[in-house]
Formats: sequence, structure tokens, C-alpha cells
Amino acid sequence: MYSRIFVVMEGSKTEPNYLRNLQTLFPRIKFEIVRTGSHSAPDNIVKKIRETIKSDLQDKGRNAKRDKAFLIFDDDGRMPKEFEKAVSWRDSDPENNYIVLSRPCFEIWLLYHFEDCVGIQTKKECVERLKNYVPNYEKDYRRTFTEEEVSKAMARALSRCSDFDAAFNNQACSAMGAFIKLLYQLNK
Repeated sequence: MYSRIFVVMEGSKTEPNYLRNLQTLFPRIKFEIVRTGSHSAPDNIVKKIRETIKSDLQDKGRNAKRDKAFLIFDDDGRMPKEFEKAVSWRDSDPENNYIVLSRPCFEIWLLYHFEDCVGIQTKKECVERLKNYVPNYEKDYRRTFTEEEVSKAMARALSRCSDFDAAFNNQACSAMGAFIKLLYQLNK
């Protein structure tokens, strides 16, 4: 029996490419990656995950012990109020619904594969540092990371952001570390 994870994200290139890489590292998990197109506001992403889960329940039925749902966001300087519906959705089923926030942006998670990300405050700083390791970095980045690289990134991220909620309170961190940690547990 495998776990299914439903992932809705605001990113349309880098994040889905990265998640496809994760599918190879976690073979006992079935990834259901749902794109939102150009509708990347948190409220639209919450609407999309609700629609997806409702449709899936009608088709297959969700296994509450094994299936999980994730919203992947960048902070992008948003005000806390903009995440209220997402937090309410998560709180409606905290055992199965998760928010994976990266601050200031998803690229910090990519940068964790190479370094500890100390001193980063802005998206611009994050992308500039990432370009030290990936000189031609573009939003459609498709590098394949090894399990060892992903594990190192997880450890670095968890040292700054120990769980899913910590990203809301810390600058320069990503809850992707907590996401990967949970994937390891589900992949057993």
C-alpha cells in the first residue's frame, strides 16, 4: 500500500520540476501534482486543493491515515492575512493538511542543497547566492538531486525551520525540510 500526496503550489515551473525529482526518491508515494495556472494567490490555491480532494473522494476515496494534502507557497512579502484561508484549511484537518511555506521564496530550498543560507533576507539575495552554485539558474530549473543532496538540504532546512509552522515565524527558511522528513516517514 502506498501513500498519495496531493500537492497544489503557486509555482508553475521550478516547484513541479523539483517534485518530479522527488517522485523517483520516494517510490512508495504517489504524487498528485495539481497546477493552478496563473492563479497563484493563496486563496486560489486553497480553492484548488478543496476541489481536488472533493473530486478524488468521489472517485477513489481518500485514505485518511496515508493520504496527505500540501499547499506549497512562497512568502513573497505577503501579509499574514493573505494566508488566513490556507491556515483555516490546514486547521480543519491538521493530521492530513499541511502548508509548506518558503521565505522569502522557493529558491531558498534549492539553495539549502548547497549551503546553510545564513544572512539571506530577500528573494534577490537568495537567487544571487543560488547563482553562485547554478550560474545559469532560471525559473524552469530541472536539475536532478540525489537522495544524499536532498537529505542534506532537509537537515539544513530543519535546523532553521524545525516544523511546518516555523516558516511563518522565521526569515530565510523553508518548511520543505519538514515536508521531506514527512515523505521519508510515509515512504516506509
